[in-house]
Amino acid sequence: MILTVAFEGLNRSGKGTQLGLMRHHLRQCEIPTVTIRGDGSREGLGVDEGDPPSDWWKQFRQREKQQHTEAERFACWNEAANTLAAELLDWRREILPHQVNQQGAPFGVLLVDRSLISRMMLAADANPGFQLDELYSGTWREQPLTWKVVLPDLIFLLQVDQPTLLGRLDRQDPKYQFRRRLIAEKYTLHSHLTASLPAVITAVTHPVDGSATPGRVHQRCLDTLRTLVEERTGTVSYLG
Repeated sequence: MILTVAFEGLNRSGKGTQLGLMRHHLRQCEIPTVTIRGDGSREGLGVDEGDPPSDWWKQFRQREKQQHTEAERFACWNEAANTLAAELLDWRREILPHQVNQQGAPFGVLLVDRSLISRMMLAADANPGFQLDELYSGTWREQPLTWKVVLPDLIFLLQVDQPTLLGRLDRQDPKYQFRRRLIAEKYTLHSHLTASLPAVITAVTHPVDGSATPGRVHQRCLDTLRTLVEERTGTVSYLG
C-alpha cells in the first residue's frame, strides 16, 4: 500500500518545513518515504532521491527562462505539470512499491510538494472558468493522465494570513521582491479557490493553521495521518 500525502499552501506557509519533519518521522518509523514535486518543476540534478538525474528537466529549466509571453509560460508550465504527474505515477505505482517490498514494510508514503490545488491555482489564474478535466493531458503507460489519477489520499492545506506570510520573507533573499509580489497577488485567489474546492477534493483536504509553531503544525498533520493509517491498516502502531 502506498499513501500519497500532499502539502499545499502559498509561499512561506511552511510546506518545506512540514515535508521535512514528516519525512524524518516516517523514516524513523522505518516507513519507506520519498518527497517529490507535484507541481511546478524540479532541477533534475540527482542530488536528492526525489529529484533523480534528468537531462529533460535540466533542458526544461533553460527553456523556461526563455519564455517571454504569458501564453508561452503557461504552455511551459502545463508541460511540466504533465511530466510531474507521470513521474508521480511512476513513484506511486512502481518505484516506491518495489522499495516497500524490498524492505518488508507495511506500506510506503509518497510526500508531495504541491499538488492539485497548486495546479488549479495556475489554471484559475489563466482562466477562471477552467474545468478539472483540463488540468492534465497526455498519457502514462498508455493510460490517460487526469486529475483523478494523481489525486492524493491526503492533502494538508497550510493556511496562514497574508501579514504573517509577508513577515516570513527574508529581505536578503535575491528573490525577495518576486516572492513578496507573488504572495500579494495570489493571496485572494488562493483564499477563494480553496474555499470552493470540488467535493471530491475537499473530502481529502485537511486545513491546518500554518501560523502555529512548526512542532504544533507537524503534530496536527501527524495525528491526521495516523487516523488515515488506522483506517487503511487497522492499527496506528506503525507511526509510533
